[in-house]
Amino acid sequence: MIYNNLAVTAFFLISKLKIMKLLPLILAGTALAAGVAYLVRKREDGTSILDELTNKAPEWMEKGKQYATQTIDQVTDQIRQRSHKS
Repeated sequence: MIYNNLAVTAFFLISKLKIMKLLPLILAGTALAAGVAYLVRKREDGTSILDELTNKAPEWMEKGKQYATQTIDQVTDQIRQRSHKS
């Protein structure tokens, strides 16, 4: 009888440890699923947040390219000015 109780207790502890290791993965998966559901849920106008992000992406890429070009030009000018002063 004692051995049977020890076996049940050991099995319970082992299974509990496995669940505790899986718990963070389960929580992360649940949060990810909720986030995706929020992004693709349709609003009153029939569009979703994901649709809006997809439509605005080319505009943001163009702004990013312009900013990068402007920054590179400024840095290049600063380097040229410093090299002419030396």
